[in-house]
Amino acid sequence: MPQTKTKILLISLLLLSISVKAQDTSSTAAISSLVGKVSVKSTDSKNEWKPLKLNDKVKDGDTLMTGNGSMATISYKESEFKLTQNSTLVVNSLYSKEKDGSVEVKQGLAWFKLVNLGGKKFNSITPTSSAGVR
Repeated sequence: MPQTKTKILLISLLLLSISVKAQDTSSTAAISSLVGKVSVKSTDSKNEWKPLKLNDKVKDGDTLMTGNGSMATISYKESEFKLTQNSTLVVNSLYSKEKDGSVEVKQGLAWFKLVNLGGKKFNSITPTSSAGVR
């Protein structure tokens, strides 16, 4: 009987830790898919481009750049931002309960799958046009 209680306790703790981990990552933007050369320039990196890896975090103010034949997907909450080859994207702000989201596609092509904005807006700015989603 004590072994059964111990097993149940261990399984419960494992499930709780998985649940907490899932909640933490859902509010953090991260690279969920990566092909080829993708770089980031953070506001705190002194204008240096650094290579991105799978699961790297993306935050407000980051600029992402994909090389020839490269692609990247950023997952944030339930949404996805996809960046195709030879593209540059500035993450002005990630949407949250407190603020609207905004990105700027400086060059190339980006695709956005937005889910559950919680009443906030999401703006995508490009050199030739801009779009907004409520």
